[in-house]
Amino acid sequence: MIEKRGPAEGLKKALDGSGSAAATGVTSRTDVAELVLDRTSEGVWVIDADFRTSFVNDRAARLLGYSGQEMLGRPLLAFMDEESRRQCEQSLALGRRSGVGEQRELKLLRRNGTPVWTCLATHHVYDGEGRYAGALAMVADRTEEKRREERLLARVEELERQVVEARAAALDFEKLATTDSVTGLHNRRHFEERLAAEISRCRRHGRRFCLLLIDLDRFKTVNDRFGHHVGDELLRAAAEALRGPAIERASGLLRTSDVVARYGGDELGVIAAETDPNGGMALADRCVARLGAATVPVSTGEQVRAMASIGVASFPLHADDAAELVAAADRAMYAAKSRGGCRAWMANREAEG
Repeated sequence: MIEKRGPAEGLKKALDGSGSAAATGVTSRTDVAELVLDRTSEGVWVIDADFRTSFVNDRAARLLGYSGQEMLGRPLLAFMDEESRRQCEQSLALGRRSGVGEQRELKLLRRNGTPVWTCLATHHVYDGEGRYAGALAMVADRTEEKRREERLLARVEELERQVVEARAAALDFEKLATTDSVTGLHNRRHFEERLAAEISRCRRHGRRFCLLLIDLDRFKTVNDRFGHHVGDELLRAAAEALRGPAIERASGLLRTSDVVARYGGDELGVIAAETDPNGGMALADRCVARLGAATVPVSTGEQVRAMASIGVASFPLHADDAAELVAAADRAMYAAKSRGGCRAWMANREAEG
């Protein structure tokens, strides 16, 4: 923390340590003033009406690596970088008009070009006729404080960067924990959590929804004949068919409120919010058509289609808890498969001929 003292306090300290002016052998008011300014513990810089150096004490000169004599006659602005020069020009112009002094942090340049941060407390001076005569500035070295501030700022910025990285890592971890690595869809655990949440919401508000369980037809045959890598490609093609390209998802097959996941090895699941049984069947029929159009090329030159059997169950019509709802949709799915597949079937119809 800089000890803030005005010029009068600085002069008083110098005189306290040096005895009377007569004891030093100087008698003129000019000699006394220069003696006091040289002995004060603060840097002192005096400029004339043209902002050129008319006096600088030894402490201020040493701070910049000069002798006082070398600095005489040189513009105050010559010892600053461009940014400080701009600020100081504005400050001096304002002070010249108003006579109001100010305290400002400025970066000065040493003889060797290295910067030194200073605090300049400026006091403007006028002659007996009110003409501007120049200014006196008390100069305090702020370089070490500035370095501490910069180190603290750098530490804060580093901590902020670490927080951002930690949040990103947490999001990545959450995504890994809830996402199927093959299809990029939600995984079964997350799907079951969302299913439980949807049931709770619908119970609370008296709403309904449909659960679709989708089983890819002849998936084992594809794996056995062409290899598991083709099976994975078929799963990805099916996921993309249901989800749609990112650019089309707002108007695609599923709504943003719907949840789609990989439920098992060759099974996918859909939670269709705010959907009645008729709407659920209509959605399932569209899914059958969309999946049947999704293909994967294989080494034989053939195109393997992602055909599927879909079972539909409605909450709370077919069940009022998650386990029973899944069981109802699963039975409907196998009813569709037993009828040749590539179709959708509503729960409670599986016993029909």
